[in-house]
Amino acid sequence: MAQTALTLLDLGSRRDSETRREIESRAVTTVSSELASLSDETLMERVRGDDETAYRLLVERHVQRMHRLALRILGDHARAEDSVQEAFLRVWIKRADWRNEGARFSTWLHRVVFNCCLDVKRRRREEELKDDAEPADESDDAVATIHHEQIVARLRSAMSKLPEQQYLALIMYYHEGYTARELAELLDTTTNAVESLLKRGRKNLRGILNRMKVDARQVFDDS
Repeated sequence: MAQTALTLLDLGSRRDSETRREIESRAVTTVSSELASLSDETLMERVRGDDETAYRLLVERHVQRMHRLALRILGDHARAEDSVQEAFLRVWIKRADWRNEGARFSTWLHRVVFNCCLDVKRRRREEELKDDAEPADESDDAVATIHHEQIVARLRSAMSKLPEQQYLALIMYYHEGYTARELAELLDTTTNAVESLLKRGRKNLRGILNRMKVDARQVFDDS
């Protein structure tokens, strides 16, 4: 009799445990379903509060598109995958830096991914330069190259001060050779909007470069 009572208690305990797991599972499903209806920007606000579920949902929403972007920039699947992983890691690490002040999360994410890809390309160039190291060249061409590199460094500093979309549009249009139409597809907007964005970006960049005493004509010659 006592054995039967213990068996019933054990069964009841297991059923209670299974019931709790079912309830917890439903609760997680409900929370995920509720989060799925939220905008990227609202989810990112939750990520700022250390919400890992919101973070995972943002990754799921954007990882394939970001991989396509990285692959297009780098032309290598492995490097593209590494860049996207690094980008999403930066999103989590720098989650407190996110500010929902009118900018779309997707644009901010594009910039993070793009910067990760630039880091990869920069490291590759540095490795190639080390492999092909030559004695210092003091010719006129070498001096011109150094001058150009100084201008590029200042340009990079100036562009970092631009709004997110202007930065992304200019760097991809001038540095990566994207057309206005391709940028429109990337940014989910119209070609006219991209051309307007490029124009505003060039105007703002000229102002920044002028304050830095850099001739904007050395950077781009269209208006």
